[in-house]
Amino acid sequence: MAKKSKAGTDVQQVQKQNQAAATNQASAGQFTTEFANETDAQSVRQQNQKSQANKKIILSPFMKKRLLARTG
Repeated sequence: MAKKSKAGTDVQQVQKQNQAAATNQASAGQFTTEFANETDAQSVRQQNQKSQANKKIILSPFMKKRLLARTG
């Protein structure tokens, strides 16, 4: 018969689940590190700046009227 904790859970089963979770976390960290090592931060910043500069603001006719009324 399986050893039970005070709460009534199967101790071996919980230990197996904890071990599996620890293994999964370790491999997830490996992929994060790989991605970070392969990413050129400077290049990403430059691309983001270009993207921000190229954004266009699209206004509805109602908003255009309000904006023109305020400025003009």
